[in-house]
Amino acid sequence: RIVVAGAGTVGLAVAALLTSGRAADRLAIRVIDAKPFPRWRADDVHLRVYALSRASQRLLEEVGAWPRVQSLRVSPYRRMHVWQGEQPFDGGALQFDAADIGEPDLGHIVEDNLLRTVLADAFVAEGGEIGVGAALESIDVGDREVTVRLDNGGSVAGSLLVAADGSHSAVRRLLDIPVTDRKSTRLNFSHIT
Repeated sequence: RIVVAGAGTVGLAVAALLTSGRAADRLAIRVIDAKPFPRWRADDVHLRVYALSRASQRLLEEVGAWPRVQSLRVSPYRRMHVWQGEQPFDGGALQFDAADIGEPDLGHIVEDNLLRTVLADAFVAEGGEIGVGAALESIDVGDREVTVRLDNGGSVAGSLLVAADGSHSAVRRLLDIPVTDRKSTRLNFSHIT
């Protein structure tokens, strides 16, 4: 049994890959998250988006989710300009163009809630379980099992705990896992479709 903490795109992608992999018939996977995730709706454009590369699209194809994503709403991007800091045209800026590699596009822009909805549906269709609405309260690590206690009184146990619960990870905090933080300058992106 594998417990995945975090129902974001990373946690759901890991869970979907595990349920579609070679050992899927020997695994029981449960995704847990404190917050319910937003379901995608065609009449609501979500502003948090990802610029998916071809590699990310192949991962989504692997779990059977990419055709559904394409059928709902995607926007190809052909060029991308990336810079750091305030000056978009200084010497350190990078430009990517699909024409330079002989491809029709570099990838696709996809909404966060669309990815999460499609990944969750693919995961559940393969027998995975999702539990939302209860925060992690404690984690007990044994010799062969890890038990996660939730603030609603429930608990989940598994032989592996995957920490995919974001930059303010409760798993990291509860297990007192050190982190080295370094200040980074914001990267800016613009794309032309």
